[in-house]
Amino acid sequence: MPPITQKNPSFLGHLFYGVQYYNAKGEHSKALDTLQKLEEKVLLVADSITPNYYVYGYTYLKNGMKEKADYHFKGSIKRAEDEIKLNSSNARTYNSHFNLAIIYSLLNDKQKTFYYLELIKQSRSVSFHFIDELKTNPLFDNVRSEPEFQKITRELEKKYLDEHEKIKKLLVRHGLEPA
Repeated sequence: MPPITQKNPSFLGHLFYGVQYYNAKGEHSKALDTLQKLEEKVLLVADSITPNYYVYGYTYLKNGMKEKADYHFKGSIKRAEDEIKLNSSNARTYNSHFNLAIIYSLLNDKQKTFYYLELIKQSRSVSFHFIDELKTNPLFDNVRSEPEFQKITRELEKKYLDEHEKIKKLLVRHGLEPA
């Protein structure tokens, strides 16, 4: 059992994080067991299980349950697209776009993966989280060696570093020495 489940077992989020934990460790059958426990608890208070970005879909996909994976991927795509249309906070921070890139990478749709990653370049600043995920997240393994993916990653990393250089200069101009 992942460490977080031992800290607060009454919090349902611990099961969600458990799913992520086991997937990250490559223990997909344990991730599925944890996901099924989560879904059982959710169904005690809700009529259905709503799609949850790529986490549920990925878990089902890795366990050979394509129909359930597709349900979560399709619903998650719709939710993220709706967030973008409504210009929600997730869309304004480009989390919706990033989630779509991950889903399309999992679905092996490289064109749409690159499309959503390209849109992130429009942001005023780029999250370090995005850079780290692009470089290390195994969900991008099928596109990581593609020249277009590498180009986008370099451009986003440059944008991230340029923004931090601007902040450094601003601090120095105001007499503050950055760490």
